[in-house]
Amino acid sequence: MGKRVSSKPTIGRRLIVLKEYSGLSLAQIAKRGGYAGASSIQKLFKPNYDPPVLPKHIADRLARALVGCGDPPIEQLEISSLAGEGTDIEHRIAELSVYTHMLSRFIPLFHTRRLNAYVTSEQSEEIPLFSRVESNDGLHFACPDHLKGLQLIGLYITIGTMWPRFAEGEVVLYEHRRPPSPGDDVLVTVVTDADQNGGMIIGRLYLMHDDEVQIDLLSPRHRIVLERRNVISVHRLVTPSDLLPPPTSVF
Repeated sequence: MGKRVSSKPTIGRRLIVLKEYSGLSLAQIAKRGGYAGASSIQKLFKPNYDPPVLPKHIADRLARALVGCGDPPIEQLEISSLAGEGTDIEHRIAELSVYTHMLSRFIPLFHTRRLNAYVTSEQSEEIPLFSRVESNDGLHFACPDHLKGLQLIGLYITIGTMWPRFAEGEVVLYEHRRPPSPGDDVLVTVVTDADQNGGMIIGRLYLMHDDEVQIDLLSPRHRIVLERRNVISVHRLVTPSDLLPPPTSVF
């Protein structure tokens, strides 16, 4: 079953992610940080815990407990940035690092919405785009061990341009690690004025080089040619075979 959590990057939520990633229990973190017990820091590891900054004396203790844990290890900046230390760029790096930690242990699932934005196919048809919804409530699932390296994200499909492979209302998973190849089903994000994070479309990658990205749609059957400068990202959709654990040898 999935768990409802806040998708806002509160201090408490970031601490929860770091705790899960470290592999330490609350009692172990308390002991390593010099606290009497888990109850002394329990309130810090709640999604709604979100002071303007984490008090420095608390950040120092938590850094003692968490820095160096996990693989790759948690860094000092990921804790000290919660206390307001470092530059704005360093804060963004720390937030990205925590997000990466989350993706190594969980698969977040997002709703999507249609945008009032389009891309034009070679047949001069306007194909609508959709956007990922950043809501206060998100859904995430524990990621199986054999999938943790892929850094997966799930999306509900809003526009059924890939039926019968993917229908409107289905969930697709896309990965961050492996680059896509021609023939792969992909999620493409392009620049648009309708959403600051860009507009998305799902299709089959036909060509990707320095100047342009070409994808094919199945429903309707069209090819879309995008200038590479307008493409924010191209992520490979996970196939059913990717989700299977590696086979075990039978002797």
